[in-house]
Amino acid sequence: MLNISIVHAISFCNIKAKKVLAKLLQGWYTSIKREGLMGKKFGEYLKSLRDDRQLTLRDVERMEKISNAYLSQIERGERGIPTIKTLNKLAKAYGVPIAELTKKAEEELTKKANNNAIQAPNTEFICRGYENLKEENKQALKKFLQSLTRDEKEQNKK
Repeated sequence: MLNISIVHAISFCNIKAKKVLAKLLQGWYTSIKREGLMGKKFGEYLKSLRDDRQLTLRDVERMEKISNAYLSQIERGERGIPTIKTLNKLAKAYGVPIAELTKKAEEELTKKANNNAIQAPNTEFICRGYENLKEENKQALKKFLQSLTRDEKEQNKK
């Protein structure tokens, strides 16, 4: 049985195949933003914590060195749920246990996953395929997507 790794498979892809995959992923990302799947409810929750404490975005920025623009984007649902490092800073600023923030974040992510809210074509196929890959192949796929992104940026500059 022939076992070709993703890295080798990618090297055989022509530019047209790379463009098709990039368009699929761009459509997936667009549907996530359009459907509000980037953490809107969690962002609203964070905003309510901040408002309850009568803190401004700039107050949090000064206290915890989190960009006020970034925090504003999270609160509006334009950014996904932040990293654990950022959640830790927010928990400190708002005086709540980190477990409370991670629980809320997990609830939102689980709800979204259970609702199968992502309806972009081929998304389920891509996600299912990714989940079944070995870790080394997942890393190779990530590198491939980064390569596609770079290629797309270069072509857009022309």
